[in-house]
Formats: sequence, C-alpha cells, structure tokens
Amino acid sequence: PKILSHPSPLVHVTSGKSFVLSCFTSGQPEPSVVWLKDDVIIDFSKAGDRVSTFESGYLVVADGRERDGGRYRCMAKNRAGLVYSKSSQVIVRG
Repeated sequence: PKILSHPSPLVHVTSGKSFVLSCFTSGQPEPSVVWLKDDVIIDFSKAGDRVSTFESGYLVVADGRERDGGRYRCMAKNRAGLVYSKSSQVIVRG
C-alpha cells in the first residue's frame, strides 16, 4: 500500500469544536485504513459516537476535548504489507 496524502502535521482545535483528519491511500488490493492515537489503534467501540471514520480515509472527532489531543496517524494495510502516515499533532484548548 501507499499513502497518497498524509494528515496535516499540526492541528489546533478549540474545545467543543469538531476536527477532521484525512489519510488517502492506494494499493492492490485496496488497503484497509485504521487510525492510531499515540501509537494505539483507536477502538471505535470504546470511543463513543463522537469519533468516527470513513472508508474514504477521514477521521472525524466531534465536540473536541482536551483528552482528544495527541499524536494521530493512519495505517494502511493489505496482503502486500502495511505503511504508516506521517503524524498529526492535535492540540485541543478551551
């Protein structure tokens, strides 16, 4: 797989506002994309309904909170291997 577009390197968010990160990939077969926060795969079953991801490569966090700040990156994987995007540092301030 290949990362075509990395998330923004630095994102400042006002507490209570949403933020969106993007990670566009390519590969054969089409890679699946997972998101990591501080090098841990985001468990969407525990993240609640404020955090969602889309097959198009977007990660959306609604109602940003200070605890949502951290280092985000995506990982694209298929049977040919896996690659990581560059990191995006998200800072949430109220």
